Amino acid sequence: MSRRPILDGLTATQRYEARHGDERRAAAVRKRALDPEGARAQERARYAANPERYRTKAREWYRANPDKVQSDPVYAKAWREANLERIRELDRERSRDPRRKAQVNLGRANLNARRLGLPDAAARVGPCELCGRVESRSWDHDHKSGLFRGWLCSRCNLVLGRVEDDGELLAAMSEYVSRRLLKVVS
Repeated sequence: MSRRPILDGLTATQRYEARHGDERRAAAVRKRALDPEGARAQERARYAANPERYRTKAREWYRANPDKVQSDPVYAKAWREANLERIRELDRERSRDPRRKAQVNLGRANLNARRLGLPDAAARVGPCELCGRVESRSWDHDHKSGLFRGWLCSRCNLVLGRVEDDGELLAAMSEYVSRRLLKVVS
């Protein structure tokens, strides 16, 4: 019988973990603090090598900790109240990041396109259907019926949104701009 009967019956790996687990965790925390990007890259590589293992661990944790799962409205509300300033700061950071905004807009456009069986915005090649500029594509739809009208550049889509799809107002604006140009030129 060994001096540590608790470790009897464990595999070598389990015995090592039992003896050195705290040291290994502390070393991992130090490494992450010194090189957070490298640590994230390692974590992504480990996940990519065996994603099912991590999904299984996550499912087990959710089953073992139902009181901590955010889908529980009481827990979620308490967490939001306790972390309100943190949530606001994250929202401010996200709203300042133009890449994040583009991802959100593209995600919405792709979701809408998939619902109608249309190609994703990223797969949509070609210029804006109004002005002909080639830049980021926006999903354009009729706000009353919700029907898809086409892919527009951000500028044209914003203009249509600002005038609330009012064709008469757009015609009046076009006439106004044409008239003003004639007065300046003549």
